[in-house]
Amino acid sequence: MGYNPESAGKEFAEHFSKFVNNMDRTPKKHAIEHMLRDHPTLQQGMMRFFMEFVEQLAKQDGDLRNEAARQMCKEILKIKNRWLPFI
Repeated sequence: MGYNPESAGKEFAEHFSKFVNNMDRTPKKHAIEHMLRDHPTLQQGMMRFFMEFVEQLAKQDGDLRNEAARQMCKEILKIKNRWLPFI
């Protein structure tokens, strides 16, 4: 059985949703600290992933529960040079 990108993406999304569905900021702080120690090429890839999420969320219809996030995403997309190179 090989690597399945769809199931890998689904598994990541489910784990990430569970991770952020917690009011305790300590695990998030530690996760960010570890991510900031990661290899710069991987950090660049993480940022490209986050920006893709921003772009998709800005386009999505939602309701008042994520209105602030969608509006912030729209503001971020106003930045003219958002391209992040593959390094």
